[in-house]
Amino acid sequence: MTDGDHREAILRAARSLLARGITAADDMDGGRSLRALASLRRSGRLPIRVRAALRPPDLATFEKAGLPPAVEDEGLRVSGLKVFLDGALGSRTAWMLEPYDDDPGNTGLRTMDPGDLEDLVRRAAALGLPTFVHAIGDAAVRAALDALAKSPGLPHRVEHAQCVHPDDVPRFRALGVAASMQPGHMATDIPAADRAWGRRGARSFPLRSMRDAGAEVLLGSDAPGEP
Repeated sequence: MTDGDHREAILRAARSLLARGITAADDMDGGRSLRALASLRRSGRLPIRVRAALRPPDLATFEKAGLPPAVEDEGLRVSGLKVFLDGALGSRTAWMLEPYDDDPGNTGLRTMDPGDLEDLVRRAAALGLPTFVHAIGDAAVRAALDALAKSPGLPHRVEHAQCVHPDDVPRFRALGVAASMQPGHMATDIPAADRAWGRRGARSFPLRSMRDAGAEVLLGSDAPGEP
């Protein structure tokens, strides 16, 4: 895709949202998408409000230059840093405390050393930005909370939090970390959770447990992964 193609794809997505009455969205792509969004905003063509997350390769640029005015208004705002700590349930790459029931010996994939995650959280916090950590398995959720606890006072989020150990549920409120969860995943993922996680499947998608524990729960679509 050319840069022009990228901008036009964003415009098609934005118009699709507007047709459904949605006037604001989060973008987690960073990099090229952030540059395209900024270009559209500067030219007055961005028809919705966007909160755009940086990705780790973007951090150095912003550390040198700060957050540019073009992406610090109500139309387009840098919202935080998005990082990935594990994979996904379907591919059995969500990072788990215990092996998968249907894949003995496999505890999934840890995509980042905890020390490296803490460093990214710290660097983003120095820019005044929270960190949003993709964590689906219970080991990933625990490691995400451990890292976010080192830089308190910002609206950090754990993205997905599909399987959470009961000991970690109350930590969300205690640490002021929001659980950003996607109800649309349940219809497709619960059968897989039962196969992959067995007894742990019963505590996957713990929306009620999070609410009962006083955690801030944010509900999103994860589009275009889900409609």
